[in-house]
Amino acid sequence: MARLGLDPDQMKALANTMQKEAGSIEQSAGQLDSKLRSAYWEGPDQKKFLGEWEGTHKKALKAAVDLLKSASKRINTEVAQQQQASGG
Repeated sequence: MARLGLDPDQMKALANTMQKEAGSIEQSAGQLDSKLRSAYWEGPDQKKFLGEWEGTHKKALKAAVDLLKSASKRINTEVAQQQQASGG
């Protein structure tokens, strides 16, 4: 017989870890962006890299943050549904 359900404590811990790591990525992205903008670098290579940073890399980090936060919310919803279904 297949087992169904989840361990609420384990899943809540996972959701919290996802939120924490999303915050870490967000903080790191901000630090990288700040250092990139404050470093002396002039010329076409700088403009190209800055465009890539804004257009691709920074967006990818933001997307990772958003996905982790979304997954965390989904897990918390699943936990609440499981607790409601099992009466506790």
